[in-house]
Amino acid sequence: LSSKWPRAGYLGYFQNHTNTYAPAAELRHKFGAVLAEPRIQGLVIATRPDCLPEDVMDYLEELNHTCFVWVELGLQTIHERTARRINRCYELSEYDSAMKELRKRNIHVVTHLILGLPGEDRTDMTESLDHVIRQGTWGLKLHMLNVMKGTRLASEYPGYQPFSSIKEYVDLVCDLVERTPPEVTIHRLTADCPRPLLIAPSWSYEKRTILNGINAELVRRGTCQGCRFGFPTTYSCSSTK
Repeated sequence: LSSKWPRAGYLGYFQNHTNTYAPAAELRHKFGAVLAEPRIQGLVIATRPDCLPEDVMDYLEELNHTCFVWVELGLQTIHERTARRINRCYELSEYDSAMKELRKRNIHVVTHLILGLPGEDRTDMTESLDHVIRQGTWGLKLHMLNVMKGTRLASEYPGYQPFSSIKEYVDLVCDLVERTPPEVTIHRLTADCPRPLLIAPSWSYEKRTILNGINAELVRRGTCQGCRFGFPTTYSCSSTK
């Protein structure tokens, strides 16, 4: 992309797996190697809230004074029954504690939530959203659950459909967007997987259709992000550009 935006800055993204699962000295070496590239102006670090000991927190705080940093936490759900079902292996209290410590250090946090987990309804998913907002998340990534071939989910829940249609998913996401404060940066509204591995929803790969549907539904409603946050009733956002 540098030919299109030759003056752009970049963020080093440590995305897969748990990127604070090492002593702080080793993290200093790995993160420092990326930051040595002059075009990279900050880091995005994905991890688990139970893998943020104090020495790592202190190092992240140090980094945050010298470059732009955000930390991504894969919470997925606030409901312990679901967390046990998906083998998350940490308690909600550990997320809350990590959020408190990161915010105390003025480090931005992006929280991941999965929509459509088995056993959860719209109320459950809304409660997860409301909780992370109360905890002060700076950003939000909403993932549609994808049932994939060869997974434990596929074998334990044969025939499971997270959502019956694109419309059902679009309606839910629009409801959540309306509840999300305007100052929260929404980084993701859906998720897909390689089509050869996909079982359900069969249409989840149609990302552009889903995103266009969310935009069209918000326009149809005359609403926008945050219009239901802190208000008992909806007000129109039709004049918002």
